Amino acid sequence: MNLSTLNVKNTLGDGCALEYYEQLGNAIEHADSPQRHDIFLSYFQLSDQIAAPLDVEQCWSLYLAQLTLLLRSIKNELLPNHWRRACYEVLNKPLLSLQRIATTTEKKHQLNSYYIQINKQVTKVFNLHPF
Repeated sequence: MNLSTLNVKNTLGDGCALEYYEQLGNAIEHADSPQRHDIFLSYFQLSDQIAAPLDVEQCWSLYLAQLTLLLRSIKNELLPNHWRRACYEVLNKPLLSLQRIATTTEKKHQLNSYYIQINKQVTKVFNLHPF
């Protein structure tokens, strides 16, 4: 995920935090340290700090990018199963953040479609019953 495409770098200006955030995202997506589940806490705490000065559209893009990153990790069969499951278990963080800022009908419809997509994708990966 490149935050410059989200127009976040211009808003924040602090390249160090953004760079570290992108490094954490890459480490999650590639399971660089699959024994370190605390990386999720650092990733989400830093994202909350990054999101604080952003407008709603930028926050939407940020949280949607998180969701996409986690889904890619869940679907990546080359990653350890326990890491894919850990990514599944933290899906609620970006989903709840998106739900919090989905105040328009359009955003609520988009979010609903994401829930449907996630349900289909995740149930296939983990052979779960759809909810």
